[in-house]
Amino acid sequence: MKLLLATVFAIMLGLGAARADQDADFSAAVGLAEQGKYAEAASRLRILAQQGHAGAQYNLGFFYDLGLGTEQDYYAAFNWYSLAAAQGLPEAEYNIGVMHYLGRGVDKDVAQAAEWYRRAAENGLPQAQTNLAVFYESGQGVEQDYEKALEWYGKAADQGSEKAMFNLGFLYVKGLGVRRDLVTAYKWFTLAAMGGHEQATKNRILTGQAMSDDELGVGNADVRAFIETHPGFEKRIRP
Repeated sequence: MKLLLATVFAIMLGLGAARADQDADFSAAVGLAEQGKYAEAASRLRILAQQGHAGAQYNLGFFYDLGLGTEQDYYAAFNWYSLAAAQGLPEAEYNIGVMHYLGRGVDKDVAQAAEWYRRAAENGLPQAQTNLAVFYESGQGVEQDYEKALEWYGKAADQGSEKAMFNLGFLYVKGLGVRRDLVTAYKWFTLAAMGGHEQATKNRILTGQAMSDDELGVGNADVRAFIETHPGFEKRIRP
């Protein structure tokens, strides 16, 4: 599950003063939650959610999901997530997928989980892209398809998902959905390790031991090229 939205929704051109006030109230509610004042935040979010504010609907759903400032209620969480998802919020679509997968507030249905992950993935959410790729890799809720797994892992990895990077490395090592390629596997394991994925460090070492010096040079150059073209990635690298 994804935590509170980190940013307030942008005020769209033409929405007027009422929406501006809603966004200001939403920002205030998020600020209260960040201070641990969950009950007060939930009260403010509920008012906004009933007015149709997608961010408030999503976050109120999250509060019910975890029991923050409210009694835990998976059914209420699912309802608010659904309203936010109807407005196209990918985080809400993703959490609906999680609830279908776990059977919280709705019957457990892996196929439905895959469908909601797909919606969020197509809306660009890396967590959903990674989970959808896992489903294609394992054949959960969809027909097993390594090429589609590779595609969705690639989209998530391009956004900096360490889990997707690690799983891409695995597919390249095993040659699943793609020609076996230790250089590319090494690249993804290295990037995943730099991002903090613990198991990736071991896989990087093992893969590197099976490569020639020239191959290692190419792999390291590929790592540098990725970092240079993804300027936000190096800020997330752990010391």
